Amino acid sequence: MKLSDLPVFDKIHPEGHRWVVGLGLATIIFFLLGWGWLWKLALLMTIFTGSFFRNPERYPPFRDGTVVSPADGRILSVTQVAGPELSGMEESTKVSIFMSVFNVHVNRAPTAGRVLEIHYKPGKFFSANLDKASEENERNLVVMEDE
Repeated sequence: MKLSDLPVFDKIHPEGHRWVVGLGLATIIFFLLGWGWLWKLALLMTIFTGSFFRNPERYPPFRDGTVVSPADGRILSVTQVAGPELSGMEESTKVSIFMSVFNVHVNRAPTAGRVLEIHYKPGKFFSANLDKASEENERNLVVMEDE
């Protein structure tokens, strides 16, 4: 049996399972040892970690030509830019979305389509709210063809 088979874990991304379980076990151990402030802190960290890795089901509208947000968060800008390197596109639309720690950190496909290419680009780890982050941070470029 996998953790994702349990009702509590089916909505948490598998990458988060070990963190939630580890912090949960620490919470129980600290509680049994009577370490009042430490088990409460560990419990808060367990809840926060479970919340961070949550992966709720989404039900986007199914209409031709519909484009939905690929991520939770706040839209910072929508601009026309030169096509991303390696994509072969002359121009594209860039939508910058800032995800806070309280947003679901899952990116989904914004439209129905077929993935043509995926390019991994290693990079830095600048804070996501900096302009240079979108150009210099580690990222994947996914080139899709609309259906």
